[in-house]
Amino acid sequence: MLICAVCGKSDVKVSPIRGICKDCFVKQGLIRNIKPLKITICPRCFRIKKDRWIRMDRFEDIEVFVEKALESRIITKDGVKLDFIEVSLSKDLTCASVEMDLALLDYGEMVSMSINLGLDLKKTLCDNCLRLKTENYEALIQLRSKNINLIDEFESTLRTFFIEGEDFLIRRERFEYGLDAYFSSLSQARRIAHEFKRKHFCRYKETKSIVSGSKYRYTILLDFK
Repeated sequence: MLICAVCGKSDVKVSPIRGICKDCFVKQGLIRNIKPLKITICPRCFRIKKDRWIRMDRFEDIEVFVEKALESRIITKDGVKLDFIEVSLSKDLTCASVEMDLALLDYGEMVSMSINLGLDLKKTLCDNCLRLKTENYEALIQLRSKNINLIDEFESTLRTFFIEGEDFLIRRERFEYGLDAYFSSLSQARRIAHEFKRKHFCRYKETKSIVSGSKYRYTILLDFK
């Protein structure tokens, strides 16, 4: 019969390797260290910067991002393995409530624990929002129509475009009379405008204005009125 070297109990599960019971093992702490998590986020569109700016469609996507980041930063002590993690973030993104399931390998059991972590948050405009703020976009598509189905289809096309080239589409704004889409690339704006024009007959008009020197800004009108 094994006896816990810490509490002296013999009617509990004792690890033959460590010589202590599960309760005493847990009391000694299961996590050795959690490396600080720094987050750089755009306060305007909520993109997060890793190796590049990553678009986040929902607040939950930010929480998933933090979960994955924390997985590599949580260092458990010997005999403990992180099995599950779930993060709830405060609305200001300065604090994370972390729920974890930890496997106690010597005891063949799982334990749950909760911790609160402060986050090192840095807010800075992403490249796309900075271009828009400084009016440094290269092309603007103006779709003009009150047909809701047509506007919905164009937005769906833009969402596909986001996946293919999110660095080029800066922002879109929807109105009751149509939609505006801002691009950092004229060639990409033309590409999407021409593809949509081929599907639906409309008046196509392209104009340009001088920004500075030899630099131009283009407006592409898709008029369905």
